[in-house]
Amino acid sequence: MTWFGKGEQPAPHAADAPPDFSPPAARAAELIVPEPPPETTALAPLAAVELALANAEHVEDVKEIRDKAEAVRTYAERAGLGLEQQNAAAEIRLRAERRAGEMLTKMALHGGDRRGADAGDRVTLGDLGVSKDQSARWQKLARVTAGDFDAHVAAVKKRGEELTTAGLLRLAKPARRKAVKPVPDEDQPDAGVVETLAELVDADLKFGCLYVDPPWPGHDPADDAPTVGQLSALPVGVLAAETAQLHIWVPDRHLCAALGMLHAWGFEYGGTFAWCRPSGGHGHPWRPAHDLLLWGFRGDEPESGRNAASWLTAGKPRGGGKPAKVRKLLEAVAPGPRAELFTIRETAGWTCCRVAECG
Repeated sequence: MTWFGKGEQPAPHAADAPPDFSPPAARAAELIVPEPPPETTALAPLAAVELALANAEHVEDVKEIRDKAEAVRTYAERAGLGLEQQNAAAEIRLRAERRAGEMLTKMALHGGDRRGADAGDRVTLGDLGVSKDQSARWQKLARVTAGDFDAHVAAVKKRGEELTTAGLLRLAKPARRKAVKPVPDEDQPDAGVVETLAELVDADLKFGCLYVDPPWPGHDPADDAPTVGQLSALPVGVLAAETAQLHIWVPDRHLCAALGMLHAWGFEYGGTFAWCRPSGGHGHPWRPAHDLLLWGFRGDEPESGRNAASWLTAGKPRGGGKPAKVRKLLEAVAPGPRAELFTIRETAGWTCCRVAECG
C-alpha cells in the first residue's frame, strides 16, 4: 500500500469509493510524498510518512495525516481489502497520533488569567480540531518509546491481529508501582534560605515538588500583601521539572483565585488536602477550622496508590506556619528535588526560598 494510495485493487462500486485524498491546501500538499520508484514500494511510503510527521510544525497537519489514514483504514475494512491493508493504514494513524501527542504535551493550552486581555488569543484544543478525549489519549500514546512502539506493531502483525489505539494504550499504561520511600535528606544538599526566586531561576534549578504558602491579601489590613495578580506573575512555573507537583495552601475565600494561580503557573488541577485544626477563628455561617492545600501536576499524572488520606488533624505549630508532618507526607508522594516557597525557615532536604520579590 502506498502513501494513502489505492494500490492495484479492483475498482469498487461508486457507493463504496473511499474519500478523495487530493491535498486541499498547499500546506497539506507539502506533506504528501510522491509515488516512490517500484523497487522501494514496500518501504518508501512508511519512511515518507515518518519524515512528514517529523517535519510537521502544526498539530493540524499531523491530525490531517491521521484522519486520512483512518479513512483509508476504514475503507480497506469495508471493502474487504484484507488485514494487511488495514494495519498498514492503522500504523500510519498510530504514528500520527503519537506525534500529535508529543506536540500537544509541549503546547501551553491553558494558564493565565482567563479574563485577561489576551484570553481570546490563546490557542485551544477546539481551535486545533482536537477533542479533550483525543488529546488525553494521544498524549498517553506519546509516552510509549519508539522502540516499544515498533516492537508492539511487529508483534501484532506477526500474530495476525488488528492494530488498534486501545492496544497501544494498554502498553502506555505503566505497571502498578511499588510505594516509593522518601529520598533521604542527605541526597539533596541544603541550600539554606534563598532570598529570591530569581536566584533559583538564574541557577537553572528544577524541582519535582513545589510547596507554597503564599501571603494572601486581606488577612491583615496592615500587611502590604501582594495582589493575586502579582502572585500569579511570579516565575514559579519556570522552576518546575518536566514532571512535577505543585501544592498551594489557600484560605477558603481565595479558593477560586488559587485555581487560577495554579493554571497560571502551568499546572493541571489535581485535588485538595485538608488540615483540620482543633480551633478556629470567627466566620459565618461556619467557624473556619481547616486549611486547604490545593495540588496540581505537570507532565505525567501521578499514579493512584495506597497513599495517606486527604486530611490531617493537627494543632497549630508553636512557631506558626503549617504542620511539619505535611512536608513528610509530600516527601512520600511527590517527586524530588523539593522546594518550599514563602518560608524563612531552613528545612533539611528542601530548598527554601523567602521570595523577597513579595516584600
